[in-house]
Amino acid sequence: PQQSSVIVFGTHADLLTPEQLTQRMSQLKSVAKMAISHQKLVDVITINLTNAYSVEMDQFGHLLSGTYEEILRMSPPISMMCHMMLAFFKQRLPRNMQAISLSDLLVRLGADQNRLINPDNITVVPLLKSLSEQGLIVFIPAKDPNSSWIVFNKESILKKVNGTLFADP
Repeated sequence: PQQSSVIVFGTHADLLTPEQLTQRMSQLKSVAKMAISHQKLVDVITINLTNAYSVEMDQFGHLLSGTYEEILRMSPPISMMCHMMLAFFKQRLPRNMQAISLSDLLVRLGADQNRLINPDNITVVPLLKSLSEQGLIVFIPAKDPNSSWIVFNKESILKKVNGTLFADP
């Protein structure tokens, strides 16, 4: 897995002398490097909150922007519609659901009051294929929508399939 980015920032930079600020920054960076093992330390910033338009606030904004762009570059390239489909799965389907047929998904999409995705094969199937290519779901297509499946928890399904295949007769 990719390392997540971490930004450490503190307030009240205005209360420190420049020498104290330099010493504090050095201490914060060394502590952060020791404490952060699975993430990537982007930077340590102190901010003077008494002035909303300070240089530090500008630096913080640029740092956030750069970090956000880096996270986007590292993320799987999926469309906004795919994100909406994932949100639908997480918010509108039961958490313990392991799989759903394409026809059942289309019915649920059509019944959703906050419908953002057209409940038709022309819209939904390419989204499911894209999510499946990214490894976020497993889409098993078939000519008949009643026979197409979307698997959310592939590990659980694989255990059941292996259990069935290798069970004693």
